[in-house]
Amino acid sequence: MLDLQLHYGEAELTFSGSRLLTPDDVVRAIVDEVLPRRPLLLALPRSRAWLARIADLFPRTSHWIEPLLRKIGRNRQRRMRGEPA
Repeated sequence: MLDLQLHYGEAELTFSGSRLLTPDDVVRAIVDEVLPRRPLLLALPRSRAWLARIADLFPRTSHWIEPLLRKIGRNRQRRMRGEPA
C-alpha cells in the first residue's frame, strides 16, 4: 500500500512505526472495530494512538520525538528500496 511513498522523503514518518500495516490489518480493524462500534477515531497501529495522545498532552515533546521518528522512517524507506540504511 505504500509502494508509491517509498521514494518521497516527505513520507518518512509513515514508515517510522514499529511495523507496516498490511491490508489484512486494515480490514480487521474495519470489521472488528469500526462497523460494530462506530468510533469517531481509530488509530492504527494502537501504538500510534498513544503517541498522538502524548503529543496532544505535551506538545513540546514532539520537537524531541519527531527527528528520531523521521530518521527511523528514512532508514526503513531505504531498506525497503534495497539501499543500505
